[in-house]
Amino acid sequence: MFYQRVFEHQRLLGLKLVPKLKLAHIWPSTWQRMTVSLATQLYSKHMAMALKFLREDKKTAHLFNGSEATEKLTKLINDTFDIMNGRHKDGWRLSIRSTIDLTEELLNPKNPLEKYDFVLTAK
Repeated sequence: MFYQRVFEHQRLLGLKLVPKLKLAHIWPSTWQRMTVSLATQLYSKHMAMALKFLREDKKTAHLFNGSEATEKLTKLINDTFDIMNGRHKDGWRLSIRSTIDLTEELLNPKNPLEKYDFVLTAK
């Protein structure tokens, strides 16, 4: 709902808070729903910042009242994409599976002296 409002606001005013936001992001076709690039652009840092800006702007605050959770979700998904796209200096690539495996190894090691109480996985 709030993503659609950002899109409509941009279209009507010609203001580009989220530069790559297009109709396909809001109403994707069956094929476009499988396009990862559309998801990464929709759940981007720019979208989270646009939601905050429009919620705090006096002219649009009434349209974006209550969008805090959507902003937070957008930031979380953006950060998750960033983490999964990270590369180590030696060239290995992180994936969801490797992150889960590493977390399980740190929390349940073979040697109990090497056990961690928690693992933070954020940027």
